[in-house]
Amino acid sequence: MIRKASRVLIIDDDKLMLRALSKAISRSLTVSDVVTLNDPLLAESYLSTEQADYDLIISDFQMPQLSGKEVLTIAKHCKPKAMRIIVSGDIAENLISKDEVPANYFMQKPFSKQDLKLLEEFLQRAAQLSYSDEQQIILGMLPYFPFPSYEVNETLNQISSLNNIHDNQLLKLIEKAVNVFKTESAKLDFTPNMVRFVATAYFISIDLMHIIGVGQQYEVINDYLTWSSQAYSIASDTGSSNEICELVYLTVFTGYIEFLIQQYFSMKSNIDYENKAQLYSKFLLIWGIDSHVVENRLKLIQTSSHEKYEDLISNLFIKLNPHQTAINISQVNEKGTSNGKMVTVIEHLRNKKLVLEEV
Repeated sequence: MIRKASRVLIIDDDKLMLRALSKAISRSLTVSDVVTLNDPLLAESYLSTEQADYDLIISDFQMPQLSGKEVLTIAKHCKPKAMRIIVSGDIAENLISKDEVPANYFMQKPFSKQDLKLLEEFLQRAAQLSYSDEQQIILGMLPYFPFPSYEVNETLNQISSLNNIHDNQLLKLIEKAVNVFKTESAKLDFTPNMVRFVATAYFISIDLMHIIGVGQQYEVINDYLTWSSQAYSIASDTGSSNEICELVYLTVFTGYIEFLIQQYFSMKSNIDYENKAQLYSKFLLIWGIDSHVVENRLKLIQTSSHEKYEDLISNLFIKLNPHQTAINISQVNEKGTSNGKMVTVIEHLRNKKLVLEEV
């Protein structure tokens, strides 16, 4: 997918850095216009005009008259739909508290081609779903959510098997995921895509560990590894291809990553909003979750008619969460779904003594 070219505003009191970043942005990102502002004190009056309609607002952090934090606070309220980026030489030394700066992304100064390449990749991923103006404003008002670092992004891109994993804790988690899967589907393979999804959840969980405790993460991921494997097994038993079964697994397991995002924002934000699943999909995409999986999950959440076995199975399992670990069959309302398919799936659930229950 080719994303729409961005309009970019860069604010920095250092003219040389301003010129260098402007040139680099123009060369590395898909942009239609790059505007520079050398005086941060002009930011509020400049951004208050209707003509100042930007997709990206980039600010230096350390400026004498007005800090980058203050500039982006203004930008957040004047242009909440714009993505906000801080550029600073202090990021690596953790001198910036990311929880306190209203930025969506942080870039190290001096910036590298890798930084800009990764930024373009994030923008490309996020553009795979379209949002209404209201949803974009809500996203703009949400607190900072961590993006994958260049190193993590490269690690995830290179994972294709257990042989590619050099992090011992990640390796233990993947081995556990494989063992749970083999309990349900002993003759089938745990695919590279499934490895990558579990690895993605691992890296997100590390970034959110200061918010969501290890104990809670451990308990919940165990549930999702089990549910995903069970859903895969039933899809296989009802005749779905291995490719479709993999999609079922990934669709159900993505619920764990969505859970992490939900927990983070519930503790960080007092904003009340609807259609959270679609809003959170932006962060799933930015972390590299396949758009086909994201779109499939959204489709299942938004419809109540599932004529395909795999859709019905996935929809039953994505209803599960840490607060509801079993589904009351009498409450399942699948309008337009073949009664025969429902009976077949429920029979498989009963035979395997899985998570659904009846009153």
